[in-house]
Amino acid sequence: MNYTYRLATPEDSQTIAPLWAEFATERANIDPSMKLKPNFDYEKYVSYQLHKPLSYCYI
Repeated sequence: MNYTYRLATPEDSQTIAPLWAEFATERANIDPSMKLKPNFDYEKYVSYQLHKPLSYCYI
């Protein structure tokens, strides 16, 4: 399988946010100690993280 990689930019927030929301939901289903906030703005959270110089994650 071929893949590409690059650094994400704040413009990627709309694309990454649904992936992050799905991850959080799956994690909360496995870990009952993790409580999700209703109506959490994942796009705003991802954008905030992408503006920080030392923030990273793998998708």
